[in-house]
Amino acid sequence: MTTGIDYQKIGLKYGVEIHQRLATTRKLFCACPARISADQPIATINRRLRAVAGELGLVDMAAAYEFIRNRTFTYQIFRNETCLVDIDEEPPHSIDPEAVKTVLELALLLKADIPGEIHIMRKTVIDGSNTSGFQRTAIIGLNGVLSYANKKIFIPVIAVEEESAGIVENNGDNVTYRLDRLGIPLVEISTGLLEGLGPKDAVEIAYHLGMLVRSTGKVLRGIGTIRQDVNVSVEGGNRVEIKGVQTLDLIEKAIEYEAQRQLTLKEIKGELKNRGCKLELFEKPQDVTNIFAESKSKFVKKILAENNKIYGFNLSKFGGLLKKELCPGKTFGKELSEHAVAQGVGGITHTDEDLTSYQMDAEMERVKAFLGHELEDCTVIIAGQGEKPLRAGNAVLERCKTALFEIPREVRAANEDGTTKFSRPLPGSSRLYPETDIPPFRITKDLIEETRKHIPETWDRKMARFMKMGLGKDLSEQIIKSEYLNDFESIIKNTGVSAKFVASVLMSAMTELRREGVKVEKINEEKMLEIFKLLEARKIGKEAVNEVLKGVSKYPMQTVEETVSKLGLKTISKEELRAIIKGIVQKNANVVKKDKRSAAKKLMGTVMKQVRGKIDGKIVNEILTDEIKKVK
Repeated sequence: MTTGIDYQKIGLKYGVEIHQRLATTRKLFCACPARISADQPIATINRRLRAVAGELGLVDMAAAYEFIRNRTFTYQIFRNETCLVDIDEEPPHSIDPEAVKTVLELALLLKADIPGEIHIMRKTVIDGSNTSGFQRTAIIGLNGVLSYANKKIFIPVIAVEEESAGIVENNGDNVTYRLDRLGIPLVEISTGLLEGLGPKDAVEIAYHLGMLVRSTGKVLRGIGTIRQDVNVSVEGGNRVEIKGVQTLDLIEKAIEYEAQRQLTLKEIKGELKNRGCKLELFEKPQDVTNIFAESKSKFVKKILAENNKIYGFNLSKFGGLLKKELCPGKTFGKELSEHAVAQGVGGITHTDEDLTSYQMDAEMERVKAFLGHELEDCTVIIAGQGEKPLRAGNAVLERCKTALFEIPREVRAANEDGTTKFSRPLPGSSRLYPETDIPPFRITKDLIEETRKHIPETWDRKMARFMKMGLGKDLSEQIIKSEYLNDFESIIKNTGVSAKFVASVLMSAMTELRREGVKVEKINEEKMLEIFKLLEARKIGKEAVNEVLKGVSKYPMQTVEETVSKLGLKTISKEELRAIIKGIVQKNANVVKKDKRSAAKKLMGTVMKQVRGKIDGKIVNEILTDEIKKVK
């Protein structure tokens, strides 16, 4: 995409982080299986989390912000995938050696420094995503290097950490999480600060890191198992962390939009200065509910019927700025609204927007008069229950005060269109402190040397190997980038089926089946390998593979052989085929005698109706041609 921005000129800087779930047997700090449960939860627990001081006696800004939101959390418990560690009623167990060894492989691949001992740290997080109020993390490698486009990309940290709980529902005051996901091991790889590169480079760097992680063959696949974060700033701006960029192609857009957003916020800052906006001009939100008491507006009546209060305040010198577009699809007013929503209200209504549909022009004029609205001002109202609208109003005012001086350091969540929304202030160093319940994990020289023997093949070497198999550059690259890389490697290693045919099935057939609505995600690596073993053993034909894939997705609890039998797709012998062909040739003897040269083409379709998927088409053609020759 093109925005016309000179990224060198604006001083664009960014860093990339990738987080990938590992395919380990157990969770990182307990013996529960590292998987998402297919069953319903058996119980729930409710919790409130509070911000506490770290090792240096300071409360992290992000934690303090979450505490002010005053939310409760409901956690779903699962029979086999949840234990007392997950609900923070038992100390965590020792760190999982399998996860450490996998991340150690990656650290060695990135030529990182390996510490002699792994020490687990606590990272304060009280947004409810962890029952304990912190996430456990451990650094496995430091000061690594990734080669990219003749450049050396600095990788300061390679870490293993526990996955957060999975969010189920967010009702504002209460958030529901599922605990089966909590504690699944994640690898986190972060780049250093990157300068002189464009947003497209970030996509390629994230891709290279993702391929490196997947090369271990020890990662989970599917939606949500990998996510990218990017940290972005421009000259005169501040670092903003964009979390949860789900797909690689969104990274470029997220960086571009954030650069535009910060540039526009700088313009707003300059405009406010020119207008003479000062901190002393800001006034506290006022309860204006009575002004709307006799309103005939359906919008207002609905608000009041729900026992809401309405608070209003004046943004002096902000007139016209709330409708200013920060980046495509995002105005400054929408950004301010996100700060209000975070406090449990539905959003804000302001005089920079078209209020015609609300039918409350008279009431807004009275509010403006009550608050002393002047020509260059913008008036804001917020509705909600209890103290929420006051809290939301104060949050919006604080954000507007910041607009006078800087672009705030904050965490923003990625949207599907590349825009972002406010999540919380950016955490500081006080959020991290040692975990005293878990002993250190020693990294011995023997462990390093043993791990070195199993370092996976790099993506470029893999690419060259696949091309030698006859896949060609494009197909090799498709396989390497795809979610079926491990399937491909396993099938090639354990069967003699043509690599080109295997790649074709995984890249083309699976894509087509997905478009048809077939639930291909139910076909696991084990089932996929079994299909190709049956093909190699000639128990199914090449033409039957697509139908077998459909059947396996439909009957996931059956073995592949049981599915093949159920679908009537077992191969037939050459003798059985010859008998079928003889019968068809005899019935069509007149056609054969009339023109033997074209008879095979005419009869091939008739034969295939009976034997399609049960034997190779090449064999069918050979026997059909032979039987036609015998006709006198």
